[in-house]
Amino acid sequence: MARFTDPIEVRGLRLKHRILMSAMTTSRAEEGGNPSAWTLAHYAERARGGAAVCFSEAAYVSQEGKGFPNQLGAHEDSLVPGLRGLGEAVRAAGAPFALQLFHAGRTALRAITGMPCAGPSPIPHPTEEEVPRELSAREVKETVRAFGEAARRARAAGLPMLEIHGATWYLCQQFFSPASNRRTDEYGGALRNRMRFPLEVAEAVRRGAGGEMAISYRLGLLEPWEGGFTIEDTLALAPALLEAGVDILHCSRNARVGVPVVPGLYNPAFARLRRAVKAPLAANGAAFGPERVQAYLDMGADFVAVARGMLTDPHYAAKALAGRGAEILRCIECKPCVYMRDSRCPDEAYPGGVPDSMNVILRTAAEMKSGGYAPTAKKRVRVDDPVEKQAEDSSVS
Repeated sequence: MARFTDPIEVRGLRLKHRILMSAMTTSRAEEGGNPSAWTLAHYAERARGGAAVCFSEAAYVSQEGKGFPNQLGAHEDSLVPGLRGLGEAVRAAGAPFALQLFHAGRTALRAITGMPCAGPSPIPHPTEEEVPRELSAREVKETVRAFGEAARRARAAGLPMLEIHGATWYLCQQFFSPASNRRTDEYGGALRNRMRFPLEVAEAVRRGAGGEMAISYRLGLLEPWEGGFTIEDTLALAPALLEAGVDILHCSRNARVGVPVVPGLYNPAFARLRRAVKAPLAANGAAFGPERVQAYLDMGADFVAVARGMLTDPHYAAKALAGRGAEILRCIECKPCVYMRDSRCPDEAYPGGVPDSMNVILRTAAEMKSGGYAPTAKKRVRVDDPVEKQAEDSSVS
């Protein structure tokens, strides 16, 4: 099994180790989608902190696919200089920058985009009231082209890597899942038809990216609720994605309000995917310390993508690599960063004072105030060690 300190190469891109910064939406870009000064500081600090790759927050490929306020954009040519500057800043700080491409589909709400949301079928997301209109076949093709054009812009910006967001509740997975896709045309019904949109997106992104850029695909393993897609469905999609030009499958579990996450639920699915494909796999989920990172690699992952851990401690990777895991400022899993529509540690989310149950050590805003990583004085946190608490759950997220 690999160690997290081992280097690896993907499509000519050499990564110095196996700990990646995963995508988390911050809602801190400029209104039109350009990266802000805060955006550059945020990603550059995690590059300085040792991440092998910094994956961007989701960047919308078209205005109607925007899912969050002040979201990073990749939908217009005018954004290329800003993306180039962001990539250069992260590279100068020590890591390659990967742009994640995304379309929110039925969760691109009117309040964000100024237009009605749309998806594969007129089925609202379980947590939203807005009923999406069904995309026409022409609009589906236009959306595929939008992904390809966004990839072309990333290439023009000199970025070395892309990720397609094909998981959780966003458009690629909405087409793949029978729970959200009830179409009767070539994009719905049988599994091969539900696979069509994500595969066309992957092909378009590869064309736009050219042959040199590495491409990751954020892949949901299964939906553990009635009507959701199964691991058998995913085992059909995964090799087809690789044939379409994807290099890395970034495995993700799927959460849904009212459906409990059962410890270890996704482990058998991940193991089956590992046996089925030889391509690099990335895993993620509650990797709050190096022991958890190594546990994922021992399960067969080639990379581990860390989100909340690096939100809490930008120097997570450097500390893990140096054998200083005890010094990592640990996420306490209070989860405002997950359930809000932007990802921030609660010190920022609660400017009037953080409840004792949500205390964390780091204020992410200190990165901008000081020009770099500057943790505040340590605080006593009344919470069980999340690693000890989750010792029995090595589930892929």
